[in-house]
Parts: sequence; C-alpha cells; structure tokens
Amino acid sequence: MGKRTSIGKARRQTAGGRAAIPIEKLLAEARRKLMETGTRNRLIHTPRGTKRQRTITITGSAADQVFANLVRNQMPLRVLAAGEIVGSCESAAPESQLLGTPLTTGRNGLQTSLLPALLHKRLNDLRCDAKTAEEERGVNILFLAVGFLRWYENEKSDVPRTAPLILVPVCLSRDSKRSNFVLKLREDTVATNQALQERLRGDFGLVLPDVVKTGDWWPSTYFDAVAKAVAAKPRWSIDANAIELGLYSHSKLAMMRDLEPRNWPDNTLVAHPLLRGLLGEKFAAGSPVLAEAFRLEENPADPFHVAEADSSQARVIE
Repeated sequence: MGKRTSIGKARRQTAGGRAAIPIEKLLAEARRKLMETGTRNRLIHTPRGTKRQRTITITGSAADQVFANLVRNQMPLRVLAAGEIVGSCESAAPESQLLGTPLTTGRNGLQTSLLPALLHKRLNDLRCDAKTAEEERGVNILFLAVGFLRWYENEKSDVPRTAPLILVPVCLSRDSKRSNFVLKLREDTVATNQALQERLRGDFGLVLPDVVKTGDWWPSTYFDAVAKAVAAKPRWSIDANAIELGLYSHSKLAMMRDLEPRNWPDNTLVAHPLLRGLLGEKFAAGSPVLAEAFRLEENPADPFHVAEADSSQARVIE
C-alpha cells in the first residue's frame, strides 16, 4: 500500500486521467539526449599515437605535477618542441615541493615530441579553432586532458578505446618575444568527463566518480577512485600520466547544466510556470492576438519582409 502511495505522489494526473511524467524525469531525459556518447566523440575515444592525431601529446610529465603548476599555482606553461628545454623557476610553491616528481623540462614548461615547425602549426590551429568556437557558440572547447581510461565496448571487442578522465580548461596565447605558445588556466571549472560518465552508466552500469576539488585533491586521488569504480573490468586500465592538449567539444554542456534542477536555487527551474506549462500542465487559453475575422487585405500594414511570404505567412508576421 505504501509503495502505491509513493508512486501516486510522484505522478500528477492530467485532465484526461492519464499519469503524467514528472518534470524532473523529463529534464533528465533531455539531458541524456544532449549527451553525445558515440565513439566519434573525442570525449569517448581520443585516438592517441596516430599520424592523424588531432591532439598534442604532452610527454615526460606527472599528472599531479602539471596540476600543481597549472591549477594550484596558476602558472603559465610554455609548450615546448622536441629537444627544447626551459629552466626551473627559482621559487617553487609548497604544493610543488611536496610532490617529489619534477617535470623533466622544468616547472614552467610542457614537453612534446613534435618538431618546432609542426608544433607551432598545431598550436596555432588549436588556438584559432578554440577562438572561433568561443566567438560563434560562446563556449570554450580547448582542454588539457589529464589521465586516460583504456576501455573496451564489450567483452568480445579487441579494439581498445581511450577516453580522458579529467578536463582542465585552458587557453593558448602567443609569446611574440620567444615565438612560441604559452598555456594558461581559464577561470572555468576543472571537470569530470560527463560524456564518458553517461556511456559507462548506460552500457555497463558503472558509476564514474565526479571531480570534487578540495584542498587535498589531486589527479592521482581521482584515478584511484576510478580504478575502484571499474575494477569489475579486468582488461580496463588507467594511464595516469597520459596528457593531451586538444579540442573537446562541450558545446551542449551549458544546456545540460541549465537543465539540471540542482543548479537552480530554491527549485526555481522545476517550479517555473513557463517550464511547467511546456512540459506538463499546458497553458490556459488566452485571447487571440488577432481577431478571428481579421483580414490582412483590409488591414494593410505594408511590413518589410526579409524573405518572400505568402498570405498565411504574412498573417502570422502581422
């Protein structure tokens, strides 16, 4: 009896007597549809070590050290070509001193294996594409992906997939004096790979933990939590120090966040009359904008139409 009562409370009855779906459930479904979880999405599978690779691999760097420099200390980091070396900073922050895993290129550089000309071209392409995306869509898609999960789509598959685990929002700027590029942290939040979260939940029933940034949080701590979450998959593994700089499209992430009731104070999203009218309760009938007997021919307004419009379209415009 109690079970029936709880279900009854969770549903509202429409005028026709049929049970309506709660708005929270409709919003959750909308968020799932916005999530792109196919392997063509670089958040689900980032090809690494291929000739046509669209990201830049950072080599010889420990994830915790990069996180300390870029995020904790908010240091600008130069992206270095093969064989290029920068010196260590004279004053190291306490967080960096505690780690004991120095970068092979010093504390203010990120090493790559690309020759200078190719590295410069790729960095410039990334910077231009990221700038265009932000200008046209208002979202940042340039991230430093830290740590990768190696996984398989099913038990029979021999094709490994690699997906980033931590996404650090960054921006690239040119250093005209040294003719190279500098990587800086953006003010956006360091995030979990939500697309991968949804894929693992839907296909395998696995819960990928969220990034919870606290004073003692490190990428290595998160990787340990991920390892426990996927322990039931013996072939899966984590490359903790794999780091890629690339474009990871979060174009729909802003919409997903807007559709999350928890991101709105005092339950204002679910309680909003416009949303409730669209998704569940419908709108009360109002008086028409134009009278039923209105005839456009008798009420010429001579509006300017950007494109040609027939009489019915013109009536709607009027």
